[in-house]
Amino acid sequence: VTGGPVDTAFSGGSVWAEEPRLAATLRAWVHGGGALIGVGQPSAQQFQGRFFQLADVLGVDEERHQTLVTPEHFITADVHLGEGVLQGFLDAGYRKPLSGCGGGQAIGELGGIDFGEPIA
Repeated sequence: VTGGPVDTAFSGGSVWAEEPRLAATLRAWVHGGGALIGVGQPSAQQFQGRFFQLADVLGVDEERHQTLVTPEHFITADVHLGEGVLQGFLDAGYRKPLSGCGGGQAIGELGGIDFGEPIA
C-alpha cells in the first residue's frame, strides 16, 4: 500500500524524484503479478510531467494546474448545468470549469456534480 497526502513520508515525497529505482521496483512487482494499492495521493510528487509517479501502474493521475482549466471534460460531458450555475461557480471565486477531476473545488454538489471532500 502506498498513500497519504502529498509532501509527506506516507506518499513518498521527494524520494520519487530522487530514487528512480523505487518506481522501477514497484512497476516490476506489479508486472510480475504483485498487488499495489494506492490511497489518498499515492506516489505524489510533481516530477517529469506527472503528479502520481506510479500513474501508469495505478491507472490514474491527479489533474493539477494546467489540466484543470480545459473548458470541457469527458467526465462532465453529460452533466446538465442549470442556468446560472456556472456563473455562480465563477462568482464564488472557484476556478473554471467544473472539470470533475482534481475534485475538492466545490463544497457539496454543484450543478449535479459532487466534487467530494477537499484533500486536506
